[in-house]
Amino acid sequence: MVPEQLGGKVADHPNLQLFERAFAAFGAADMETLSHAFDENVVWHAPGDSQLSGEHQGQEATFAMFGNEFQLSNGSIRPELQQAVATDETVVALLRTTAKREGRKPLDQDVVLTFRVRGGKLAEGWTIWTDQPAADAFWS
Repeated sequence: MVPEQLGGKVADHPNLQLFERAFAAFGAADMETLSHAFDENVVWHAPGDSQLSGEHQGQEATFAMFGNEFQLSNGSIRPELQQAVATDETVVALLRTTAKREGRKPLDQDVVLTFRVRGGKLAEGWTIWTDQPAADAFWS
């Protein structure tokens, strides 16, 4: 089915707009907007074996992990949105993410972010790197 057959254009979906606000806030380090976009009890699943890996529960832990991305990359992390789609319960976004870190091979790969939306907020998130070993080597 095409999006129009699912009850409207995907670009008009409120969950896509929610994600776009959160994505812009992440890039601007706008914690106030992020705190309104994410559920207070958000759970973020970060795969792999690095300083960022694990299950981060709650806004404080999730936002601390986001902060670690900026700190470890010395502010160089640049996620670029390629495409995103949304339904009433889910947002899936494809990003191209680059970052540099001294003494490490630069990070440059596609990333899929998947979100569960509940009550108009991002309630659960998953990061999926296209090359998990390279992501682990960069973030470790």
